[in-house]
Amino acid sequence: MKRFTLVTVGTCLAFSIFACGTADTEPGDDGTAEENGDMMEENNGEMTEDEDADTADDMTDEVTGDEWYENLAFSNFDLEVEYAEGEYEAEYEYNNGNPDADIEDTREGQNVDTEGQHALDELEPILGDIELSADMSDQEMIDSVLEAFSLDSDYQEFDLEIDFFDKGKVEVEDK
Repeated sequence: MKRFTLVTVGTCLAFSIFACGTADTEPGDDGTAEENGDMMEENNGEMTEDEDADTADDMTDEVTGDEWYENLAFSNFDLEVEYAEGEYEAEYEYNNGNPDADIEDTREGQNVDTEGQHALDELEPILGDIELSADMSDQEMIDSVLEAFSLDSDYQEFDLEIDFFDKGKVEVEDK
């Protein structure tokens, strides 16, 4: 019985050692292992190579001025959507390299007022991905904005003003 226990424990220990090996590989897209020279274990709070590269990319963005808002097709975006139970407003303005934003949400008893960098951070994924052009119909703009902002279509009033760089101001109203 002791021999069986000793063999079982020895086998489990061997599998544990092999499973926790220190090879610097990770599975590739095709299921095979490929070497990963970018991976580095975190040591005493030091940054890994991946974190260091992300920081370098962020610094490059600051130096080159390649911010998300510089790629937008508009300089001003003013949205007001009124519902039976409150209102949603999002304002974005870009003046001479200085973006500013404000979000107010009073729907369903909420009282959210977000300004400045926090509002810009909230609007970045929305405005950065939304596809709007001055050539779109009013309904296409409404549908695109409602989808991008995850707003309900049962509004009582919809007001949108956008200042496009190339086409000027566009206003969309639906009551």
